[in-house]
Amino acid sequence: MTSNSPGSFLTISANATSLLMGRSVNITAQLHNPGEQAANRDFLLLPFVNGRRWGAHERLDASGQAVFYLPLPNPGLARIQVVALPLQAGWMGL
Repeated sequence: MTSNSPGSFLTISANATSLLMGRSVNITAQLHNPGEQAANRDFLLLPFVNGRRWGAHERLDASGQAVFYLPLPNPGLARIQVVALPLQAGWMGL
């Protein structure tokens, strides 16, 4: 991810390591942006499951967190990623 502050990074965590079929996983994304809490509003977070864009995009709250509720598409292992993009005027109604 890119930011104005060196040392910025995004971490994600899940509420479970396995789920029954038809259930959703809760993903929490946390932007660690030392000294720039106001900049948290300048990012849009996009979740991906198995390399495909999945679920709703989210904006970070004042503490730099966003929560996603992702229904998993198939049984078996899933690779979940979250990408933080700088907000751009006119994109997706923003």
